[in-house]
Amino acid sequence: MKKIEKGTYGYIRRMKLYTTIRTIVLFAMALGLYATGYVWTGTNKNLLTIVAILGLLPSAKSMVNMIMFLRFRSLDPSVFEKYEKIRGGLHILYENIMTTTKQAYLLDVLAYKNHTVCAFCEKAGDLAALEELILETLKAKNTGVTVKIFPDERAFMKRMETMEQMHAEEDDDKTADIVLSTIKALSL
Repeated sequence: MKKIEKGTYGYIRRMKLYTTIRTIVLFAMALGLYATGYVWTGTNKNLLTIVAILGLLPSAKSMVNMIMFLRFRSLDPSVFEKYEKIRGGLHILYENIMTTTKQAYLLDVLAYKNHTVCAFCEKAGDLAALEELILETLKAKNTGVTVKIFPDERAFMKRMETMEQMHAEEDDDKTADIVLSTIKALSL
């Protein structure tokens, strides 16, 4: 299976499949080790039982990751096409799952240009906390960006169009790399 990069369209769909398969394989390996040890020795008091129990640790971690991806849906192709028409010279990330200490959010689309980050999050919640998390993380990288997350798609699309019409600053590509890689690092 070809690895898909964070921030690309279809990321959630592919990661659902990948994490589900990985979780099943890891649990099957742990169960297989336990069964092999039990069949060989006739008791569960053997070294393979210990290895099987330790094998449950990555299995459980993979299961948590799988559950997080199963909670969200990938963008509809028609919605993706709608954003691609407006995109122009904007740096865009799709399908970013971000978590604060209290809640997980799906940022359907995130756009960057001229030290401005704007995103669309359909799910209602404490978007100010998510904005603050992103802003504080980017401040640590000395990027000097502003962050706005829109719960309304029309307002977000209007902001995207406004950002697209701005003239790019000289250092925008270097800053864009820092901002986008930082946001990818914050995402699942």
